[in-house]
Amino acid sequence: MDAFGGAPRFLSSPRTFSVQSGTNAVLKWQVAGEPRPSIVWEKDGSVLELPSGRMFVEVNGDAYSLLVSQAGPADSGRYVCKAKNSVGETYAAALLKVETGSELKPNGDFDCQPPIFLNRPVSACVTRGEDVTFACRVSGQLEWEKDGRRLSDIFESSHYKMDVEPGDWHSLHIYNARLPDAGVYVCRAQNSFGESTAAAVLLVDPVACLPHRDPSQGAPQNCHFKKPAESPEDKRHPRHPAQIVLSEGGQNGEVLSSLPPTKSFTVNEGKHAKFRCYVIGKPKPEIVWQKDGKVLSPGRRHLLYEDREGYFILKVLYCTARDCGLYVCTACNTAGQTLSAVRLHVREPQLRFQAPLMDIEVLEHQDAVLECQVPLEAMPTAWYLEDKRLQPSPKYLMEEQGLLRRLTVRDARADDDGIYLCEMEGKGRSIGELSVQGLIVKRLPRKLDVMEGENAAFYVETREPVEAPSWGRNGQELVEAPHTLIRSFGKTHILVLVHVSRQDAGVITFMAGDSQTSAQLRVKCEIPPSAPVEVKMCTTRSNATLLTWCPPLDLHRSPPSSYILERQTVGEAEWVPCLTTDVASMVEVPGDGVPQEADYCFRVCSANKYGCSEHVEFPGSVHLVPRAHIKEGLQDVTVCISEDATFSVKLSAPLSGCWFLSGKRLAKEEEDQQYHIIHNGVSHTLQVKNVQLAANGSEVRFETNGVKESAVLYVQAPRVHITPVPEARRLRTLLPGMPLLLECELSMPDVPVCWLKDGNPIALDNGACVQSEGYIHKLLIPSVCSLDSGTYICDARDDAISFTVAVEGKWKEKKHLDLSREAHNYKVADRVVLSCELSHPDVTVHWYKDGETVKESQDLLMENVGPHHHLIIPSARVQDTGEFVCDVGGESVFFNITILAIWSLVPTLKFYKSEKLNRVVLACELSRPNIPVCWYKDGEKVEESQDLLLENEGPHCRLILVSAHIQDTGEFVCDAGGDSAFFNITVTDHPVRIVHSNDEENHAYQVAERVELSCELSRPDAPVHWYKDGEEVEESERLLLESKGPHHRLVIPSAQVEDSGEFVCDAGGDSAFFNITVTEAIHAYQTSDRVVLTCELSCPNAPVQWYKDGEELEEGKDLLFESEGPHRRLILPSAQFQDTGEFVCDAGGDSAFFSVTVAEPPVKIVQPRRTPSVLKASTGDTVTMACVLSHGNAPVHWVKDGVRVEANSGLILEEEGARRCLVIPAAGPEHSGKYICHTLDDTRTFTLQVSGECRMPEHRSLATGEDLILACETSSPTVAVRWLWNGKELAAAKRVCIEATGRHQQLTILSVTPGDSGSYVCDAGTDQRVTTVEVAGEIQSKLVEIISDLHNLTVLEGDDATFKVVVCPDDVRLNWQLNGQDVVNSERLAITKNGLCHTLTIRQCRLSDTGIVTIRAEGLSSSGRLSVQEAQVLFVQTLHDLAAEEGQDVRLEVELSVESAEVQWMKQGILLQQNPRYSMEVQGPKRALTIHHIELADRGTYRCESLHDRTQARLTVEPRKVTVKKPLLDVETLEKETVTFELELSHPNVLGVWTRDGIRVKPSSTCQMSATGCVHSLTLQRLTLDDTGTVTFTADTVRSSARLTVREPPIIMLRLPQDLGIPETGSATFECELSRPLAEVKWYKDGKEIQVSPNCRIYSVGRRRLLQLNHCSLEDAGEYTCDAGDCRASAKLRIFERQVQIVRELEDVRVQENENAVFICEVSLGEVKGEWYHNGEKLKVTSTVKIRQEGKWVWSVEPADEGLYTCDALDDRSTARLLVEGKGVSTVEGEEMKTMLRRKD
Repeated sequence: MDAFGGAPRFLSSPRTFSVQSGTNAVLKWQVAGEPRPSIVWEKDGSVLELPSGRMFVEVNGDAYSLLVSQAGPADSGRYVCKAKNSVGETYAAALLKVETGSELKPNGDFDCQPPIFLNRPVSACVTRGEDVTFACRVSGQLEWEKDGRRLSDIFESSHYKMDVEPGDWHSLHIYNARLPDAGVYVCRAQNSFGESTAAAVLLVDPVACLPHRDPSQGAPQNCHFKKPAESPEDKRHPRHPAQIVLSEGGQNGEVLSSLPPTKSFTVNEGKHAKFRCYVIGKPKPEIVWQKDGKVLSPGRRHLLYEDREGYFILKVLYCTARDCGLYVCTACNTAGQTLSAVRLHVREPQLRFQAPLMDIEVLEHQDAVLECQVPLEAMPTAWYLEDKRLQPSPKYLMEEQGLLRRLTVRDARADDDGIYLCEMEGKGRSIGELSVQGLIVKRLPRKLDVMEGENAAFYVETREPVEAPSWGRNGQELVEAPHTLIRSFGKTHILVLVHVSRQDAGVITFMAGDSQTSAQLRVKCEIPPSAPVEVKMCTTRSNATLLTWCPPLDLHRSPPSSYILERQTVGEAEWVPCLTTDVASMVEVPGDGVPQEADYCFRVCSANKYGCSEHVEFPGSVHLVPRAHIKEGLQDVTVCISEDATFSVKLSAPLSGCWFLSGKRLAKEEEDQQYHIIHNGVSHTLQVKNVQLAANGSEVRFETNGVKESAVLYVQAPRVHITPVPEARRLRTLLPGMPLLLECELSMPDVPVCWLKDGNPIALDNGACVQSEGYIHKLLIPSVCSLDSGTYICDARDDAISFTVAVEGKWKEKKHLDLSREAHNYKVADRVVLSCELSHPDVTVHWYKDGETVKESQDLLMENVGPHHHLIIPSARVQDTGEFVCDVGGESVFFNITILAIWSLVPTLKFYKSEKLNRVVLACELSRPNIPVCWYKDGEKVEESQDLLLENEGPHCRLILVSAHIQDTGEFVCDAGGDSAFFNITVTDHPVRIVHSNDEENHAYQVAERVELSCELSRPDAPVHWYKDGEEVEESERLLLESKGPHHRLVIPSAQVEDSGEFVCDAGGDSAFFNITVTEAIHAYQTSDRVVLTCELSCPNAPVQWYKDGEELEEGKDLLFESEGPHRRLILPSAQFQDTGEFVCDAGGDSAFFSVTVAEPPVKIVQPRRTPSVLKASTGDTVTMACVLSHGNAPVHWVKDGVRVEANSGLILEEEGARRCLVIPAAGPEHSGKYICHTLDDTRTFTLQVSGECRMPEHRSLATGEDLILACETSSPTVAVRWLWNGKELAAAKRVCIEATGRHQQLTILSVTPGDSGSYVCDAGTDQRVTTVEVAGEIQSKLVEIISDLHNLTVLEGDDATFKVVVCPDDVRLNWQLNGQDVVNSERLAITKNGLCHTLTIRQCRLSDTGIVTIRAEGLSSSGRLSVQEAQVLFVQTLHDLAAEEGQDVRLEVELSVESAEVQWMKQGILLQQNPRYSMEVQGPKRALTIHHIELADRGTYRCESLHDRTQARLTVEPRKVTVKKPLLDVETLEKETVTFELELSHPNVLGVWTRDGIRVKPSSTCQMSATGCVHSLTLQRLTLDDTGTVTFTADTVRSSARLTVREPPIIMLRLPQDLGIPETGSATFECELSRPLAEVKWYKDGKEIQVSPNCRIYSVGRRRLLQLNHCSLEDAGEYTCDAGDCRASAKLRIFERQVQIVRELEDVRVQENENAVFICEVSLGEVKGEWYHNGEKLKVTSTVKIRQEGKWVWSVEPADEGLYTCDALDDRSTARLLVEGKGVSTVEGEEMKTMLRRKD
């Protein structure tokens, strides 16, 4: 790309040369520039005044020649050509030397011709460091150059030497050969008669010790591996940020110890990375590229070369992750070394292959299989061989099996070696290399681009030396020639084309054995095309002209890409472009295509990317008149009463017209208050004002010249609308007992509304009150309870609004009589119902009022239904106020009933519809007058003032706020002592309205674009809140909130994909909704579109760099950079296909990426327009099937019966400009079948039938003396043929000649006479052909006259054309011809005769029938032209405006007048393509477009266009109104269980939010959310008690809630207490085991709770619960129960009583008086206390009687103590006697006096 855009530049300039005195000297320059430059010539510094004397100037396109006639010695000197335009200037110089005859040195026989090389230089291959010499023998002045550059420019003087030796020997010595010395050396010899050149190739083989040994390192420059094919982007050569500059002596030879600072560079996976270093210095430096310390060599994916500008290039093709790393460019020469580094990062795609492609290696002629796996089965993929997309064919087999994608390359050859890619469309690539192992080791490139005049070098390396390899071009073998060098050095083979021209372009092929490789050589020349030729203008058409032209004759030199047609109004100077076409053909310019009636001239020129040719004017002019037609017709209008109705129509031309209303013409000059007429250019508008119902159904009609259009006016009653209420005000949560006030505002006053709760009308007998005042409608419930929860709807006939009310707190059903008191407030005439539900249905109840028994009457009813008892007062009165009691004996329930007069309970609130400063009147009407009242506000007593008035008038009391203010908001109370009325007053400021916003605009953005959402409010000081997807947004760097007066804006400076969603601007009383869609920045353009890529920086003066596919860009003519403050723009003025790629704007710390796709315009087959009929041919015929494309350079391929056609000896594929031909030189039966010509976007089918039968004409008419020749071909040369005349076999004679050459049979009869007329038959045995021959004799007296000639005829395609001619006499023999071919009577071509009138009818005319129809009548002829115009495709059924809801499918349908016509669908002027969202159907003449799952972004104008007509309609997309079809249900479950909440909406694919107690629910291991169609579900697992709460689902405008109650699971006894039996005084332990450890239990004995005591212990161990009883007695026996709340269990305790026995009996005791007596008794149980008895009486302890455990002691006995003593030990007794003796007896031992008496109970 030229760095200065359109600045002048020399494409060629003359060299220094000598001419002989007296001859002509021509100096020729070729200059290009835009705008066209001006030229000035100078000689020896002085400006030449031309033309003058012997100097002349000649200009031919961009070629400028200076002619010096009869040049003399004085004309010698330095000539300069200066070119200048508005962009820049340049110059070029040439030295002319005019020599006299004595100065010329003739050289033998060659003194009159250019130099001739007697010996040419010989190519050489040397090792690095060796010397090399090129020698040649030639006369004349000699110059050496390498790769087009002078040796002194690239070599230091010590590196080479040029010698001249006797005998015209010249030599070039190169010392110590280096790698950069490799290339093409040209020896140029000149004399006065011209110049000659000879060339040689030098290869330099690196020494073995170098790590980067590769034969290509020493290859010539411009060789394909040294300089690969360049795209137009490769011509841009900006310097890389990391430069290497080696100047002479600038380095000291030291190697840098560390790398310089590196720059990071990032490319997407699958893209190319291009690094380049600019190096200067002498000697020319050697370059070594390294990656991560390893030397890189040229290969499939690494290209190393030097470009034309001197940059050393490393190009990494199709980058993958393994290409990441540090790349270092090292440059060194004898003066020193330096290096530069860059780090490459490869960005991986988000969607990756499950199994990528692997590198494979196969032998030549084997099949190669490449496989990969995609992540999704339905993922579409495409296969590429490098940049060429592969199509299924016998060569490439493509398979898809589930996730597997397989490509099989059959019969792999050397050219199949390369890089293969499998691409998921737009989502990622997988890259693999195929290595084909054969004779050819290094193949040719696929293409090589060189400029005209450069050298093209091709290099091939074979595995082993090859004998006699061959090179070819376009199928012809190349041989050694002065400009063609062919050399082989062992395994290395080189072809060099020196100074290539356009004729050298083509396919270059190298063949060795059965292996071959080929390359496409493209020679570029930057010259504009020549002008079109044979321009013609046909003006015979009515109000139209037909323009025809042909492409330039030198089409191959510089083919045009388009033709530009311009028009000029006669008498004016300006030419206006009117058409650009890609094909040279005919164009019809109708009157509809011009702006006004006038005479017009036309001209045309050719154009390509290098410029335009000269204009060629069409001869003559044509008068054209614009014909008006309806472009946008009238539409029916529906308005409400008193509104204005507007009708509009748009014409194709500015014409005046008339409006009619109900048949009455409306005149603009008679406008009044009823209508208004507007005419502006092509637009006509009628506005009918203040429409009334009487105008319903009126017809509105518009008429102009030849145009009528009508519509109907519909008038309807105005629709009622409810002012929107924010969602936050429509969701109400109240506590029980609080008042509920629901309010809505209608668009019209006094409109009746209906209030509904949960779909049912609200009963007004339970305390609810409805108020309506003007526009305001209210619903008041003074005291809500849980039963009031639900959805309330205010239905206003045409509109409705819903409120969701939730009353918190639990409502418990009363199963038993409640002793609490309930307060009931009612109004007079209300129905009062008091209810009680008893635990038993048969219990008698009594009702009391104020202590007195209530009796049933007409005004008081009592009902009993099972356990339910009701007291009903049908119509309450004030005297019914009191306390009612429902008594059931032991229990009662109390009802405090208050009956208030209506006027004392419901206040009258007068509210005037305005804002603050309104007059507010609060009024109460008392039950009787003159009752003092007090007014309170918010609990404080109100005092009368100037702004607050208190009025009393009889029973009416009023509080008046003269001018309400916001601070007056509050609760006002009118207290009358025993009763009060409450007023909730809200004084609001002026309601805020959004008067303007840009919410109706299409808010679809791409990444990094600026988003601005704006609202203008009705009040400047009103606050607004911005929300996104229901959440309030906060200002940040990425989101700005701006406010200026009433204007509010939300700005996103650089939008991202996550910014998509619904934004809401909430101004309190009004809201604006914005649906924002942000998509990835994919820029799709068509060829020649203007592309602008824009970035906005945070710093206005920051520098940026632009890259494309990893390569830095430089500004030029076709690529512009703009900088304006913080904005940076890259502009492609005319995008081309090769501009497709990824553009990056790099600002250092940040980058912006742009994916630009430039699509080639669709390639259409313009001729033939339709599928041709069956082509019939006989064996041996030459058959040509041709197509003309819309683009001359578009590829096509031919398919026969499903198999791709390849060129061979029997089939020839031809390309000439836009024409593509398949030629069968000699057709045979095997060639019969269907042939299809495929382009990328179109196809044409040809059906060919080839028969082996004879073919002769059915009828021949000859004149006397003519020769009759009949010929046919047979299917086989061995077929015997007989010729018959009128049934007689003919034989060869003097006038009859019969010939048979192979299959060709011919009969010739010389100089026929009328006697030769008859039937001639060619009989081939199984088949024969018959021709009827008529020979006319000379009629002397016959006079033939054509009375009525043929006339030109123009018909539409598909119509019949009839040509008539009247010829006299009626027996004249006539012959019809169409385009020079005889017409044979057939079904489509009908020839009839009626007397002197002869008729030819051509039925169902085709476009190919256009031509000349001729009638020949015995020497006379008449002709007429048949013109077949393509039938106009009109819409029979047009589009109509549609309105649909978001998410639905919309179908747009039209019907055409021509069934086979094509249409295109457009939205907002953008062409729509078939894809999953857009379905396009064709059903006969109907065409349909279906838009699936429409979104808000789909709204807009859709247009359907045919070639001649269009229709459009507007699609309105309304936001979907989502409702809840199946709400959430309350769920009660147990701990650790799983519960699922399920909700069904009216629409699928609705995004919603789940919350639990107001907190958003997020997915986790215990929480899963799903949505299937319309059903949304939330599953909660492993519930805990903390999960109890309210679960809510919110989506769009709907909300549904349910209560989740999680309870502990019931306690279960895993182990029950067991019955126990223990002996008395023993211990007992009861134990049970529960299901959880923290449960509380109670122990009971015989129904009585057990308390802890010293002998009773209750404790727990884990889940075990224990009751331990110690020292049990008989009283402890019984039933013990463990009660755990949810369960209980019992066990019994039995106590076994002990058996007591006396082990040692009592013994009688005899003692003396006053002595002590001791009785001892031993029992079996020591702890048992026995009882003692004396003579049956129980003994008590006294001073003389002591009872101990071990026995009984009696102290100081007396005679009275005598008797029987008994010890009672429960179950046993023992008795003994006590005897007391007188004094003197001291002691009596008990044992001695013991008497045993034993008694058993």
